[in-house]
Amino acid sequence: MRRPAQVPAVVSLIDPDDNVRNKILVTINGQDWQKNLSDFGLTFDSSDREIMERISSAVQEEFGQDISDSYKIRKATNTQNIYIIPASTAGI
Repeated sequence: MRRPAQVPAVVSLIDPDDNVRNKILVTINGQDWQKNLSDFGLTFDSSDREIMERISSAVQEEFGQDISDSYKIRKATNTQNIYIIPASTAGI
């Protein structure tokens, strides 16, 4: 029996000319939470440790969830945005 052909996923990149620049974006509980880096006294060059220290308490207050040990930080150089996303769990 033949399997139907798989359709490749379409990925949409953020246009670097858009207004989504210098933001911190956290994906939590199925939602994207977005704030300006400057709201937390952060810059794109801030260390991962400094970013997590400043953001985790705000996320804890907003969502009641501690992200400090189970999330990772990624930086997009074309937009100067910082993404905080769930860390992969082995075996899942």
